[in-house]
Amino acid sequence: MSLKVIYTAQTGTEAIFVRNMLKDAGVEASLRTDDANGNLPFLDASEGVDVLVDESVAEDAATVMGEYERGATAIGEDEGE
Repeated sequence: MSLKVIYTAQTGTEAIFVRNMLKDAGVEASLRTDDANGNLPFLDASEGVDVLVDESVAEDAATVMGEYERGATAIGEDEGE
């Protein structure tokens, strides 16, 4: 398995949201942060939290992330709603 960073979130909360959104779309994702195992949470703000997916599903993840970056907060959300 080879992991690829699909998105870097500004906060741990955003990273969890993105991971869950990917999971809801059927794409497994994991998070990577350099916050000293939670002892230095302020590093999330400066370094961000990486959302990683297996390279085999990177294209699917990119589609989901495209929706997120356009402002969708749910998979299949209509633009007019």
